[in-house]
Amino acid sequence: MCIRDSYATTLEQALDNLIRSGRTVHTRITGNRDSGEFGNNECKIIMISITNIDSSKSALIAEGEKIAVEIAVQCFAGIALPIIGFAIRNNNGLAIIGENTFQTGYGERSFYENGAVMRGKFTFTMPRLAPGKYSVHAGVARGTQDDHVQMHYYHDVCAFEVVSLKACHALTCPSDMISEILATSNGPS
Repeated sequence: MCIRDSYATTLEQALDNLIRSGRTVHTRITGNRDSGEFGNNECKIIMISITNIDSSKSALIAEGEKIAVEIAVQCFAGIALPIIGFAIRNNNGLAIIGENTFQTGYGERSFYENGAVMRGKFTFTMPRLAPGKYSVHAGVARGTQDDHVQMHYYHDVCAFEVVSLKACHALTCPSDMISEILATSNGPS
């Protein structure tokens, strides 16, 4: 279910290069056999793709890269007002990154016939995440943000682990953070 670009170099070489450069590495994106799903079956998620879009094709996703999450959905009924969304959650189930097409106001909000395939695509810059295990959740609903019917939802469908030599003591850390101690005097006069 979770699709990832093929290796441009060996995983070990890519990890070593990225870790040496001080970048957080998001790796080991795999399908998860323990994933669960629910919904009314009017639609079904048929593909989830996570790719880096501004660097060489690799088996890794690293801090600072442009990422695309794409979700393809097959309709088994006529669907009005579809909402496609995703979340990346940490090992404790807390959503770290997520969005849906209703919130962003983008994409078609029209009617889809039985048999139609619709795709949701989300692009963003991957922040530095705290080291640990993460999973991707994806869903498709119809309606509005506050009043919707869940047609299909996968939880824990893709799993990956973050490794880093840089400490991050929060859920995410800005990649461009600068910290300084500025001395304004040598002490009391």
